[in-house]
Amino acid sequence: MTIIEDLLTVPERENGGRTAYDRFDFQTAWGLTKVISLHSSGAEYAVAFEFHDDIAEVDDLSSPTRLSFYQVKTTKSPIWSLAKISQRTKSGETRKPSYAGKMFDNVERFGAAVDKVVFVSNRPLSELSSDLGEAPFSAAEKAKLDKFVSALESECAGFKPTDHLPLFRFSDCGLHLDTYDQTLLGVVTKFLEDTIGSGVDSRAFNFILVDECRQRSKKLADLKGIDELKLSKFLTRADITEKLQSFQKRRQHRPEWTSVLPYLNLPFAHAARIEREWRNYEMSRFERPYASGIEFADAVKNIVEAIMETASTMWDGVSQALPAVRSLIRQRFGETTDDFERAVILYEFKR
Repeated sequence: MTIIEDLLTVPERENGGRTAYDRFDFQTAWGLTKVISLHSSGAEYAVAFEFHDDIAEVDDLSSPTRLSFYQVKTTKSPIWSLAKISQRTKSGETRKPSYAGKMFDNVERFGAAVDKVVFVSNRPLSELSSDLGEAPFSAAEKAKLDKFVSALESECAGFKPTDHLPLFRFSDCGLHLDTYDQTLLGVVTKFLEDTIGSGVDSRAFNFILVDECRQRSKKLADLKGIDELKLSKFLTRADITEKLQSFQKRRQHRPEWTSVLPYLNLPFAHAARIEREWRNYEMSRFERPYASGIEFADAVKNIVEAIMETASTMWDGVSQALPAVRSLIRQRFGETTDDFERAVILYEFKR
């Protein structure tokens, strides 16, 4: 069987329930930085979320040759240690697998296809260099490494140090629990600048990508085949390229606030309030590019255009359109201000 067929047919390891939301978001953020790094390198890739491990990666979804697994664990402690990673805790009368034991479980289940198993965290490993990036466990101090090997041999009968220790790596990922979301936004901003020439609206694109990762993190009860597996669990180069192209196209066709401002003849303060709401509405359109949003925008546009055709001024048209579209806007956004509703009218009229 191929690697992808193995991923589909080998049963997933039982887990202890849904990951805590904060760590889940951290895990999503790291997974997305991994995707962006791979995309920027020019390599083919496919990254899965919450599938056999926190993150799984193959080098090519159509004909994969390498399979890597990443356990993403956060801690508020200053450092990790090999002893902590190989420690087994008790649950009643039984002992739970250690982190290292879970890492090796993937090696046993997928055999020679496994290229590496990586422990990823927000804090460094005391036995390794503090430099960011991946480092092999085998680079640790011999005495402590020997204890780690002994503990893993005791837990996992199939563990052979010569064959399997080279697969184990640690990654101090450089994300911090308090600021990982800001760091991710910075990574996405630079990614946009490097790929489509501008980081404008990076917050919206960040939202789109995070939502894609979260969709692929959902537990799927019955995958009916390889094609469904690929679509449901993996993000690929083709997926990210399509998102970039779609985002760039929508951004190029956005209306400009300056196209309506001269026709409003409003006091500065009032115009500034509507402009602010224009930006807020525009951001919501970028962040949620779903079919329901397109239907809403088209419905508003159709109503507004008919009214504007007979209005004496643009502001007169806005005033007439306000009661006609208010229920549509509030069905979608809840209670809103008049200025937000005016901004929606103007935006969709000029779109």
